[in-house]
Amino acid sequence: MKKTSENNLKHSIRLILMVVFMIAVIAVPTYVFAEPAVTPDPTNPQPTSQETTAVTTAATTQATTQATTAAKKKKKIHKGKIYFKKENPKKIFKGDTFTIKPVCKYKKKKLKATFKYKSSNKKIVSVNKRGEVKGKRKGNARITITSSTGAKKTIKLEVKGTDKLIILTFDDGPSQYTPKLLRTMKKYDCHGTFFMVGYMAVNNRDILETMAENGNEPAIHSWNHPYYSKMSQGEVEYDIRRMKSLIKEYTGKKATLVRPPYGDFNSSTIAAMSNTDTACVMWNTDIEDWKYFNSSTVYNNIMNRVHPGAVLVIHDSHSWSVDAICSAIPDLKDRGYEFVSVSEYARIKGIDIDPGDKFYGEDD
Repeated sequence: MKKTSENNLKHSIRLILMVVFMIAVIAVPTYVFAEPAVTPDPTNPQPTSQETTAVTTAATTQATTQATTAAKKKKKIHKGKIYFKKENPKKIFKGDTFTIKPVCKYKKKKLKATFKYKSSNKKIVSVNKRGEVKGKRKGNARITITSSTGAKKTIKLEVKGTDKLIILTFDDGPSQYTPKLLRTMKKYDCHGTFFMVGYMAVNNRDILETMAENGNEPAIHSWNHPYYSKMSQGEVEYDIRRMKSLIKEYTGKKATLVRPPYGDFNSSTIAAMSNTDTACVMWNTDIEDWKYFNSSTVYNNIMNRVHPGAVLVIHDSHSWSVDAICSAIPDLKDRGYEFVSVSEYARIKGIDIDPGDKFYGEDD
């Protein structure tokens, strides 16, 4: 009995030792690896968890803002659209030149850009790196403008021949028939020079404005149609300056050409023109619309008498004259003719018309 009790006691002791050992095994790592307790330093207070969170949030916000700003800087500039500082012509003559002046905009804001130009047919139209265009020969071509932002614009251009040009000139207007004439000329892409009288022009400002807007040339035919040869040089100068002032006021253009009424002039007349920076323009093809008062006869005269370099003199103060030329224009177009003003013809042919000069046309 005594021996059994001893055995039980030993067994109990072994169990107690095993439990103590297991507790020690579990507790020792926690004790060994636990961070040592930090004694608070009243002179160096540590931030609270709320303060730490606030600092972390602020840092995150700042980093996000910086990233967004950097992304905006790296963002590609909008390519925008190409516009032109002035309207480009749709039709030019062989040898004519003009300069394309593009600008790139996005939402009305001008973008910084450079431009490149390319012609679809260099034999018809050439264009250099400065946007200077030149008509080379008769035909149609396209010019493509590309900006450094990626925007593109294409313009179509027709180059017209210069071998069959007719110079249209009109006297004694403007009149109630002139608007019809202007509409026809615009429809068929014709230009002309209008030698106007002051007493007719002064009350027809709208006609003069339309005339100039359509690309026609306003010119002088005196104020009230006198004989210039019967006037002094000073009187002629006054008359010309009066007309120049009216034309400038109504159209914004400077008149440089004068056709003396009745084709009447002398040396004093030419001196007056020279002193007023104008030249004398006559004609070489008379359709005699002052003689025949019906449109069919005048039409036949036009069709039978025109030739390359013809300077037609037509009176837009006559209804039959306007009807005749309006009918003749499309028919002559079908024959390959083009219609130009005096100054256009001179530019195309390389002719200088200086103050005091007399110009009659191709066979002057």
